[in-house]
Order: sequence, then structure tokens, then C-alpha cells
Amino acid sequence: MFAYCANNPVNSSDLYGYRDKDDHKSWTKSTALQLDFWGSIPEKIGDGSRSVDIDMSTNPLRTLTKWKYNQRYHFNRKNFCDNVSNGEDTRLCYYSIYFDKAIAAKNSGDIDGAYDALGKAIHFMQDVFSHGEIGVNSSFASHVGQEGVDDPHYDWQSSQQISVYKVPSNYKLDDCPQGYGNRYRDTMFITAVALIAYQK
Repeated sequence: MFAYCANNPVNSSDLYGYRDKDDHKSWTKSTALQLDFWGSIPEKIGDGSRSVDIDMSTNPLRTLTKWKYNQRYHFNRKNFCDNVSNGEDTRLCYYSIYFDKAIAAKNSGDIDGAYDALGKAIHFMQDVFSHGEIGVNSSFASHVGQEGVDDPHYDWQSSQQISVYKVPSNYKLDDCPQGYGNRYRDTMFITAVALIAYQK
């Protein structure tokens, strides 16, 4: 989920330090499978999550000219978004909007639309934990040059969530691979929470 361009920098790029779009899909999909979403449903939810990094309305690479319209989906832009006045993390705001869209679509019988919106909502919430507060007080958020920030073996240095350190290889959290830290665990946990909330 955090590896730079899925360890394929020749054929992919990650200019501004966003996790690879296919990783958003694969981990969302695998969590859905573990929670007994059946058939093609995990794939559809995963595609919804992946689409946030592909669709031009949310694509992070478009931030060269439209930073405050697209970065808000990936980083906390509470200080730089015109439509956020209460200091709320913009990603939490869009998680709520798209989760509500998923429930509304499910209730109206638009199941594919529900899975798409749910995947998008999950992507926004995953970025809360993976990108933390990087760039929160800067007009342009990026973690280019911060070694390890897209690696699940790195954890936050402090509660400020703006820099990372490598977790010792022998460190083991419950229900988490050896050498992986709280940031990775929390990202995966919130993915499961969102999926379970949708099932209710």
C-alpha cells in the first residue's frame, strides 16, 4: 500500500508523494474479501478507491494548476480550501460526503454506484492515516524527499504526523506484519471500519 509506485518506478511515477493507485485498490479489495464481501463486489469497491487517483476531478497530479481543488482529497487542506470553514480535515469531510452517497445509492437500488462511492470514501480515509498532517500549514502539500513516508515499515515520529522513522524489523503489533507500525495498522483498520459500517 505504501511502496513507491508498487516497486515499479520505471513504468510509474509518484511526483508528489502519493501512494500508488493500484495499492489503494489491492488493499481495499483484500480487506473486503476478508469481511465476506462476495463475488465481484470487492473488485468494484477497490476500483472505486483506485479511481480517486485516476479521475481528473480528484487526480493528485492535476494539482500543478488546481492544487486546492485536488489536494483536498489526499492531504489535509483545512487552511486552504474555500469550502471548509470549520477547521475540519478535508479528507474527513469528503469521506462523510461519499459514504453518505454510498448509503443513498444502496437504498435506491444503485448498487454499482454504491460500491464506487464507498471505494472513494475509503480512499479519503486511508489518506488521513497515510499522509497525516504533512503540508497542513503549507499552500502545497508534498512529501517528496521524505524517505520512507510511503513505506509501511515507517511510522510517525510524533503526534504531529509530519515525519517518519523506520520501525525496527523485529517490532510486532497484534494483527500486523512484523516490522510494520501503527500508521499502517490504523490505515488498514479504518478500511475495515468503513466496510463494516456499510454492511449495517
